[in-house]
Amino acid sequence: MEFVKKYFRYIFYILLAANGLVINKMHERQEVLVNSYAPRGMVSLELNFSQIRQDSILKIWDSTEKSYIIQGTGCEKTNPTFTGTQVATTHNHWDNLFIVLYTLFLLVFSIRLFPFAGPSPGFPAVFVCILLICIMDITENLFIASALTHHDAPAWHIWLPSMIKWIIRSCIGIYFLIQICVQGMIKRVFQTFSKYLLGTIDLVWTFRIPFFCLMILFLALYGMDQGRDLLLIINSSPLGPITFLITLSILALLNWYLSKLYVPVPLPNITIGKYVRGNWPDSREMKKNQFDGARLMGSLTFLVPMISILNAMRIFGIPYLMQGINPFVLLLVILGFYQLALYYNWISHWFTQDTRVNKKRFFTLVGIVLIYILLVPFFDSDKPDFLVWLSLDLLLLSFVFLVYTTIRTCNWGNLNWKTNRISARMTPWIIWPGLILMAVFVLANICPRLFYFSSNLRLLTLPVIISALCFYNILFSFILFKGKSLRIQFISFIFLAGLLISILKENDLHKLTPVKTENKFKYNDSLPGYMASWLQHRKKEIDSFYKKTGSPYPVFIVNAYGGGIRAAAWTTFVISELEKQTGGQNRSFQHYVLAYSGASGGTIGLSELCAARYSLKKSLSPGDWQQLYENDFLTPLIIALFGRDAWNSSSGFRIAPDRSIIQEDIWERCLSQKHISYDSPFVKYWDSAGAYGIYEVPLLFANTYLADSGLKAITSPVRLSHRNFPGTVFVEDLLQNDTSSGIKLSTGAFLSARFPFISPTGKLDQTHHFMDGGLKENSGAETAREILSVLFRKYRQLDSADKTWGKINIVLISLPNSIAGTDSFQTAPNFFELTAPLTALMNNWVGNTNKADTINARNVDGYLKYDYYQLRPSATCLNGFKPILPLGWQISDYALDQMKSSLDSIRPQLNEILGKIPHK
Repeated sequence: MEFVKKYFRYIFYILLAANGLVINKMHERQEVLVNSYAPRGMVSLELNFSQIRQDSILKIWDSTEKSYIIQGTGCEKTNPTFTGTQVATTHNHWDNLFIVLYTLFLLVFSIRLFPFAGPSPGFPAVFVCILLICIMDITENLFIASALTHHDAPAWHIWLPSMIKWIIRSCIGIYFLIQICVQGMIKRVFQTFSKYLLGTIDLVWTFRIPFFCLMILFLALYGMDQGRDLLLIINSSPLGPITFLITLSILALLNWYLSKLYVPVPLPNITIGKYVRGNWPDSREMKKNQFDGARLMGSLTFLVPMISILNAMRIFGIPYLMQGINPFVLLLVILGFYQLALYYNWISHWFTQDTRVNKKRFFTLVGIVLIYILLVPFFDSDKPDFLVWLSLDLLLLSFVFLVYTTIRTCNWGNLNWKTNRISARMTPWIIWPGLILMAVFVLANICPRLFYFSSNLRLLTLPVIISALCFYNILFSFILFKGKSLRIQFISFIFLAGLLISILKENDLHKLTPVKTENKFKYNDSLPGYMASWLQHRKKEIDSFYKKTGSPYPVFIVNAYGGGIRAAAWTTFVISELEKQTGGQNRSFQHYVLAYSGASGGTIGLSELCAARYSLKKSLSPGDWQQLYENDFLTPLIIALFGRDAWNSSSGFRIAPDRSIIQEDIWERCLSQKHISYDSPFVKYWDSAGAYGIYEVPLLFANTYLADSGLKAITSPVRLSHRNFPGTVFVEDLLQNDTSSGIKLSTGAFLSARFPFISPTGKLDQTHHFMDGGLKENSGAETAREILSVLFRKYRQLDSADKTWGKINIVLISLPNSIAGTDSFQTAPNFFELTAPLTALMNNWVGNTNKADTINARNVDGYLKYDYYQLRPSATCLNGFKPILPLGWQISDYALDQMKSSLDSIRPQLNEILGKIPHK
């Protein structure tokens, strides 16, 4: 008992964390167990007395199956399918461990409360009750195991020990609560907790600059698709993890050390020169909680990316050892441990003795971590499994960082660094690397073209984000220091002024850039008119095709889903493969395509195909397109997002072009290397004769989203009508006020692909601001069906006026770019009032997308008869594992190879499509 009382804090927190982690594991795949007979899963089975109800529960669990997509794994691992019975069996096994842990927890807590206050049954009686709980729980689990395996356990065999367990457990809980109140512990607990909360709030405010940097890092890596994508592909090149760890270590040092400028009070006589040189003579003494707060900020700099990596792996279905534990819960556990270690001086006890550093213990720890870091690059560093080792690397670095900063000023013997010049000597080694990253970020905003990285350097996006955080950390730390010195709230005034300017001043920062153009369509620019001309241009071909083959002439309409560079790549891979198989010249596949309809990244791929069809005599192969997507299309956008766009918006002036112009420039330059013109006026590609003449470039319908009204908007080279496209805004109509100018093809395409935050809204005028088309409907299928309806009406008009027309066969091709089974709704584990609106908004576009493409897929035999094909990539194995297909504007070579190899999985459908087209 004395041992438990002496080390109660250690034992209590360890058992509390262990119980929490096991409970989290026991809720894994809980959704498979919930049904009308078992609304609470395993608990419903435990507390059920009815044999009929138990049989119903077990029968439903036997028949309930759910498949889980696993990516980034070895090829021998398949996507597992679990029945409810299998999940219940797993939970039952974990419950055996939980019995041991909570029994130990109750015993330890009872020892802490002993001697009991007031009349009590005595410790032996409490011990027997706890032991009885354990025995009843084990008995219950044995009968549950029998019921799950053989279905032969009577319901009361499970119910009886379960009820005894719950009754005794409740009595013990009530008794412990009474003892806590009588002994005055509950008051002390709440007082301690209140003190902890107030202290935490005070530390967050004291260290608000590094805390804000960490929040930005957390939101970027943990909460955003683009950030998760960056973490998943960071190991595609050895340069990725190396630069990431170096820049992250610099940020950690800054988050820990810069607060010394103004905590507890500002340093005297620090000029900009001294600040930059790191000349900070300091004779102040910080409070212990301030020291601890600074150390936690540095350690958190490693922990945030660590849990972000695990979160990305969990979302994408990449298995790892503790995948059943929510990464954020893991962060809270680790952070709680670090806080306790600092509060109770555990680290000092472990690594020092009488203020003298235990160098053997410390350097052993550092040596193990360094050896591990050096060995990590050899653990299949280009495979997704490597990310687990990288996250462990970050955890170890966070602990070493915490240990070193805690014992740094202790007695190191012959390595004693504690002198009166410690601050002046150490500061330059921290501030100068930060200033280098700061200079890199400023240079990147002045000359963003220097950061148009090719395939070898495209994984430097995360270091660029960290450089931006270093920039703001160094800048605002000095501003805060000066504000405290002069007693002026400079930062508050800066943010207030920037906010007011952004709200009150009409800023043309994100206004679309016009180019000179002239629309010369002779058929009144209407879609029906273009269709008539397109069909008339092929009339002899249609007639001869029908007479020669007896089959109708194929006319294709293609819709492409959004999904960033992944969508663009898959779209071009599929179409270029069809082009390749049909000769890749004049009468190749695209000759038979009337229109493309795309959303977001799908629009980018389709617009590239249009530009290539207009510019080139020979179509590009999937391998040619792959070379294009190996470039870095993301880093310059991140640079502008954190830099020039933030400065432009808060100042109210357009000092430099925004990131949308940079984005268009990157793609135009990369495509020009393939001799593809992507920067010409939008209508030119259909108004003038391209490489194959007129009517050879499929019409492009770029679906976007008008944020001002919530309506779908379309950018197209022809005039559209609300009769054919109800509830839609037409960008070409909005441009009619200026007949001599228009927008580039790149501008029109990216008007459909403006991811929130990564790309800005596109401003046409004060009442028309456009966002990503995927926010409304992410497949382009709704527009494709509307095009289909117009084509049917126009063809019937032509056929009724001239009976010599041959028959046509309309074919819809839908191009999702995600692996089947990975598309899912944003489900909330606990649907409550605060999160309900957000969940509904997140699922709105998903529902619209599913509805639009499902209508096309299921109505092929309705009034509008057509053929329908859906072509999506598969989770094929490549070099021994399954690559991840991320979103965003950056993708790994492995993911590109996998999508290209996925063409083989859709080969039967491709052959069916090719069978409709005359080709060699």
